Amino acid sequence: MLYREGDYIGSAINLAARVASAGAGGQYLITEDLRDAVGDLSEANFTALPPQRLKGIPDPICLVEVQHRNPDRSNRETYPVCGMLLLPDHVVARTSWDRRTFAFCSQKCEQAFRDAPARFAQASGD
Repeated sequence: MLYREGDYIGSAINLAARVASAGAGGQYLITEDLRDAVGDLSEANFTALPPQRLKGIPDPICLVEVQHRNPDRSNRETYPVCGMLLLPDHVVARTSWDRRTFAFCSQKCEQAFRDAPARFAQASGD
């Protein structure tokens, strides 16, 4: 990994970006190598997934889904733009639309919602 002109570059960064983009909203994926390095964690469940081809990576990668063993989702919010599921403390912005309030993980997601609120409100299941 190299730091050049205000950005990190390298194969590890490329792999991390591809692994992150392979997951669905609220899904956390890691590589099999990272899973092996982590060892046993009492608070996490690990589920091996079939090898996947990721853009820019020549060989299929074995990914592992990570889930909390006792997820308390009752106080979590799903962000309508990116689908992330996070604690209320992680809300960056809130916007009201059509007599409802929506939470956002970033200013970028809030702006995307403001640009097309009906699209995202409908997609969030409301």
